[in-house]
Amino acid sequence: SLAAIDEKVISKVLSRPWTADGQTFRDRCWTNKESLVNTVNQEITRMVIRGEAPDRAIRTISQKFDVSRQKAGRLVMTESAYFSSAAQSFELILTTRDMHELTLTAHELANTCELCGSMDGKVFKRSEYAVGLTAPPFHPWCRGCTCPHFADMDGIGERYARDAVTGERFKVPKDMTYGQWRAKQNELYGAGTVEK
Repeated sequence: SLAAIDEKVISKVLSRPWTADGQTFRDRCWTNKESLVNTVNQEITRMVIRGEAPDRAIRTISQKFDVSRQKAGRLVMTESAYFSSAAQSFELILTTRDMHELTLTAHELANTCELCGSMDGKVFKRSEYAVGLTAPPFHPWCRGCTCPHFADMDGIGERYARDAVTGERFKVPKDMTYGQWRAKQNELYGAGTVEK
């Protein structure tokens, strides 16, 4: 069993200077946070308005804050996923007034994480929408998404998955969960092919 999370304790741990230079955990991750927030906001806004790939935003943040492209990429892609998820939810609210539930969808790939795999196919009320809890992104580099859920459409439609060994795309029933896909891949190729 897991111990209950005490937010005050976590906040104290994260805000306590623990290094020789007196910086907190947050300070060590990024310096000049206000400038970072403004730059990320500006770069993502530019990226979305122009329909650009994230390369420019990643390069700008990497150079301006002297961090690796991997760190800058993780930040840009995760923030982009957050805004994309929020925009998708807002659009669904505006265009689909009779849609009251959302389904979480994880990619059926060998490298899908345990958290996203376990959330695949779960249905939440639209009123419970909360990024990180009931909607992606759940973690950095998260690729999950939400879709409208209509109970009378269960069992109708298909979606794509990838073969765990060959990487080839193939269609699966829309309602097949990541767990079911993983079990099928392990059945085809032997136990442990897709480990989680």
